[in-house]
This record gives sequence, structure tokens and C-alpha cells, in this order.
Amino acid sequence: MLIRLGYDIRFTIAQPVPIVSLLSVHPSRRHDLQGPDRVTVDSGIEATEYIDAFGNICTRLVAPPGTLRLTNSVVVQDSGPGIPPELVPNLFDRFMRGSGLGLPTAKRLIEAHKGHLVIDCPPEGGTTIVVHLPTARA
Repeated sequence: MLIRLGYDIRFTIAQPVPIVSLLSVHPSRRHDLQGPDRVTVDSGIEATEYIDAFGNICTRLVAPPGTLRLTNSVVVQDSGPGIPPELVPNLFDRFMRGSGLGLPTAKRLIEAHKGHLVIDCPPEGGTTIVVHLPTARA
């Protein structure tokens, strides 16, 4: 299964703020990445990476006043067989065997924020679930 990981986070900042983000894939899954996992910060802002005591990759920066944007997009290859296409119509039903409450809860949260999910389960295997969320307007 291919899992696309991505985000576009924006902050409006009134004064300089030190920030430590934990937005990178854990090093134990680095071998599954299909490309670089890099937190992109607005140009001109210096960011450094380090590994904390728990093995997480942390990005440290000082955000200046104004708008700060952090972005990333990477694909993770998972070795699971994917979701059988016949299960997709009921995938988000509460207590469906194998889905528990996680997928139905995620779907409700995404829809509450005016977003939607797209699921692709090709016959050759693997599953892609894409989450679309609208951009917040200030």
C-alpha cells in the first residue's frame, strides 16, 4: 500500500516564536519512503533537524513575525496486501471487522471540517486513501 503523507500548515505570528516540530516520519520507517521526507519552511528561515531522546526527528526554528508556512509531501510504501475492493463500500461503518472505530471516526472528523476521502483499491493490490481538507480562510 502506498500512503501519501503531506501537509500545508500556516501560522500567523505576532512576534518571534521558537518552534520545535515533530512532523517527520520516524527513522524506523525511513526505509519505506519513496522520496525525501523534508519539512519545508518559508525561504529565509533557518531550520535545523535533530533526533530527540525517543528517536523522533525534530525540526527547530525561530519563526519571525508574519505568516509561517510548513509543508511536506512524501509517499510511504507499506508492505500490507491492501484492502479487498469488496470491503470498500462498508469500510467506514462503525465496528466493521478490521476497521474498529479509527476509520469511521477519521471520516466524521474530516467531513466535519468540510473535507472528503478518496479511496483507490486497484485489483493488483495496495490501497491509497487521500484526505482532502479545504484551506482555512483568515
